Amino acid sequence: MTFAELQQLLFRRSNFGMKLGLERMRDALSLLGDPHRAAPVLHVAGTNGKGSTAATLASILNEAGLKAGLYTSPHLERVNERVRIGRTLIGDNDFARYFFRVDDTAQELMRDGSIPQLPSFFEFLTALAFVYFADMAVDIAVLEVGMGGRLDATNVVEPLACGVAPLGLEHTQWLGPTLAHVASEKAGIFKRGAPAVSAGQPREAARVLQERAEGLGIPLWRPGRDYVYESRDVRPFCYQGPEGFRVSLAGAGEGVVGATGDTADIAGGSGLSLLGHHQRGNAALACALLQTA
Repeated sequence: MTFAELQQLLFRRSNFGMKLGLERMRDALSLLGDPHRAAPVLHVAGTNGKGSTAATLASILNEAGLKAGLYTSPHLERVNERVRIGRTLIGDNDFARYFFRVDDTAQELMRDGSIPQLPSFFEFLTALAFVYFADMAVDIAVLEVGMGGRLDATNVVEPLACGVAPLGLEHTQWLGPTLAHVASEKAGIFKRGAPAVSAGQPREAARVLQERAEGLGIPLWRPGRDYVYESRDVRPFCYQGPEGFRVSLAGAGEGVVGATGDTADIAGGSGLSLLGHHQRGNAALACALLQTA
């Protein structure tokens, strides 16, 4: 079987009807040995910039010497792009091997009546990523939420910390018609005992996130109040957290991290590998999230 044929099998096997809920994921992961509990997790939701924030987190962790897994969506060219360790995508052979492990589990759950239909495409890939990261013994996993948060397939984890990138109206047929509804779904990734960090948000969304954090008794860091960063093009980007922790970036460059004491310079101050002024806010969110974890 070619890899292209394997991808077609994944499409055929998957249930593409939208069925929100975590029961199928929990049942499948239990049968697979609960791989989502094998490593600490940083969990990132949002509307804009969650993928960039997750990628920045994984890059910092890997350059700091940790073996960090990264799970993102969607992919641009090949489905392998969604699952990587360091800068290496999951290989075709490994993808096939782990796909069939997940598929065999799903088929078993169908046969014994535990689930009424096969997992969705996203659930298949999320389970595959968890099993792969567990087998590869990653030190930490960075997970990007697919859609929403509360009922997203990734939301079976108990994370070290959570981040919320900038929010906006999206998928309103599933998440609700207002920004408050969307924010409530995204805040569903917050867990008791896990600190949270938010990017700058519209007032309506910020209020919902804060109320959710207070209800769980967890801190919620917000820019301008709990962490600050400068993002003017005429000078280096600087992130300043509590107790003097500082991260400096300038312009575009290779995303390499070196840290000394309470200071971390990404690319020695040369900058971010992700282009765009908005990426500085995403980098600040990533830095603040790492500091809380």
